[in-house]
Amino acid sequence: MQDLISALEKTIGFLEKSEDSAWSNKTALEAKNILIKELKIFEEKQTFSFFGKTKIKFLFLPTGALQEISIDNGWGDEYLKISEIVDKYIV
Repeated sequence: MQDLISALEKTIGFLEKSEDSAWSNKTALEAKNILIKELKIFEEKQTFSFFGKTKIKFLFLPTGALQEISIDNGWGDEYLKISEIVDKYIV
């Protein structure tokens, strides 16, 4: 589970340096805030809620917000590696 937490934290770091994508349904700030909120909840409860998993899943879907933001900001390859980790846990 620690690799999932690290992957989400890495994503937050990329989002902090990213500009919005015209192709994304979320801004970089909106996506970052969703991940931060879900990580805080995880820290308190040591689990992700069904709705938390759903929010994260939608951010990481192919052609979803994070993929579009990552491509437009030059971290598309890193996104693919991160999404593989996320896919293991967020089903």
